[in-house]
Amino acid sequence: MRQRNYDLVFTLLLFAIYTTAALTLAAIGARVYQNATDTLAQNYDQRTSVLYVAQKLRQFDGSGQLRVERFGDGDALVLTQDFEGSSYETWIYVADGRLCEDLVAPGTSPSSHFGQEIMPLAAMSIDSSGLSRGLIVISFTTTDGRQTELSLYLKSLAAGP
Repeated sequence: MRQRNYDLVFTLLLFAIYTTAALTLAAIGARVYQNATDTLAQNYDQRTSVLYVAQKLRQFDGSGQLRVERFGDGDALVLTQDFEGSSYETWIYVADGRLCEDLVAPGTSPSSHFGQEIMPLAAMSIDSSGLSRGLIVISFTTTDGRQTELSLYLKSLAAGP
C-alpha cells in the first residue's frame, strides 16, 4: 500500500513539474512574440514615413518646384505642379501627431483638419540649406520618439550641370 502512495505522489509531482514547465515556456513564447510584433510595428512606422516622402519627392523630381514652408510647429514640403493647365500645390506636413498631405490651389494655406492622414508621426524637420545643390535632408520623429533621417538628391534642383 505504501508503495502505491509513493507512486501516486511521484506521478503527481512529475505532472506538476511538467505543467509548470509547459506554462513557463508558453509565457516566454508569448513575451517573445509580443516583443517581435512591437519591433515590427515600430520599424513599419519609421520606414513607411521615410519611404512615403522619398517616393513623393522622386515623383516630383523634374516636374515642378519644391519649397519648404513653416506649418504649425514644424516644416512642410510644398510641391508645385501643373496639371492640365492648372497649377496645384501638394503640402506634406505633420499636424496633431500625424503625417498629412493636402492638395491646394497656389497661395492657399492648407488646413490641418482637411489634410489626408497618411500615418502617425510626431515631427518632421527639413534642412533645405542644400537645395541649390539638389540635396534635401529630412528628419522624422515617430510617435515613440525614434528618429530617422532621409538625405535625398534631386537632380532637377541642382544648379548647373
